[in-house]
Amino acid sequence: MPADQIERWRQIQTQWIFIGRGNYDRTFYHIAVYKEYLPWLHFHKFQCEVDFDPLKPVEAEVQFRGQLQAILNTEERHLFDAISGTISGRGPGFQSIYREILPPQLRGKLEWTSFTYEYEAADLAIRTKFNQNLVLISLAVLNDYNTVPALKLLQKDGHELSDRLRHICKSNNADLHWISILRSVFQFSGGGENILLKCFDSKRPAARNANLCSLFMGIVASKPFGFFDVQKMRDALSKSKVFDTVDISTLKIGTITVQIMGFLSFGHIQRLVRYLKSYA
Repeated sequence: MPADQIERWRQIQTQWIFIGRGNYDRTFYHIAVYKEYLPWLHFHKFQCEVDFDPLKPVEAEVQFRGQLQAILNTEERHLFDAISGTISGRGPGFQSIYREILPPQLRGKLEWTSFTYEYEAADLAIRTKFNQNLVLISLAVLNDYNTVPALKLLQKDGHELSDRLRHICKSNNADLHWISILRSVFQFSGGGENILLKCFDSKRPAARNANLCSLFMGIVASKPFGFFDVQKMRDALSKSKVFDTVDISTLKIGTITVQIMGFLSFGHIQRLVRYLKSYA
């Protein structure tokens, strides 16, 4: 959209248009629009260019910054627009638009940032349950709860786990399968539906999925998920800061573990049921 049209565009009070940042020399602005409304815009003579590459830097920036830096700056501005548009509350359509056009090197940052935003915007009860489930999953792949990593995990509170999400979203990790698994844990905890379910790679070993959850918590798995001594698990959870408001003695750990495995595809559920049968 030409920069001299920006005020006219801003007068449109609607949920189906998102106005992004201007380009390097502010000669035009990027906009995201539901394609169904393009005829309406053309009829009312709103000027916009549909077929263009939003990741191509303008010549003025190339000449001033150099080709490589101009490309990096353009990607950063586009990522900012993608994140802003995704969390703008304008509906799943805008999320789909940006997810389709973002290159792989930017998609991971978008997804981590979007998930972090949703986590922090969720009710405290949902965030707490998510943190508790991640701690339970991490302990369920450990043989020894007295190791340094395990003891550090038990000392982490909700704020520290939130900080870990923020830290990872600044990285270049673009494993959408990993983010999809964490989103599934979030959904299981009462959060929103996993919008990255299509990114779940069913070809990966099931046991690896639980390991990715524990890795997010700083725990390297030492055994398959779920095959643990229930009493030892109770003793460990009683020391966890995220379980400090829970009566561990009444927590149905075996039932919860089976539910997690069934929902998240962490392994062979029938084997686990037989193993935990005496504890149910």
